Amino acid sequence: MKQRFTERERVTFFVAPHEAGRLGYDAVAPEHILLGLISEQHRSNVALHLLIMMGVSPGDIREEVELQLRQGEAHDAIDLRLDPSARKVIDSACREAKFLNNKYLGTQHLLLGLLHESEGLSARVLAQSGITLERVRAEVRTLQSNLDESVLQEASE
Repeated sequence: MKQRFTERERVTFFVAPHEAGRLGYDAVAPEHILLGLISEQHRSNVALHLLIMMGVSPGDIREEVELQLRQGEAHDAIDLRLDPSARKVIDSACREAKFLNNKYLGTQHLLLGLLHESEGLSARVLAQSGITLERVRAEVRTLQSNLDESVLQEASE
């Protein structure tokens, strides 16, 4: 199945390299994707809505991720590549979209993809806030059952 990225997901992929560069990284890691999902530039997306609905403060997530990340000298984030773990997040997000019978790839799928990397910092920080793969997947299913897929896709765009 060919996945179509939503506009919100494209914004995440625009913001993530800037987060990586701001923190002095030469490649985009899962943590930078998470920071992109909760970015001020990206306030209305399904993943962020889910996190807030589950009682998570985006500011607290950002603070904890930045506290635990090593930080280097900031630089311009032009053409940063995804590191291998970030590629795994994207692959997992695609599998989640397919598993949920979605014809698009949205921010909720990226959030699920981040949670698949259970050994990673993003998943650990989310887990500390009570966010688990099973919980997010259940919330996405609830949203899908309450809304037509086209409405969910529009919310992601």
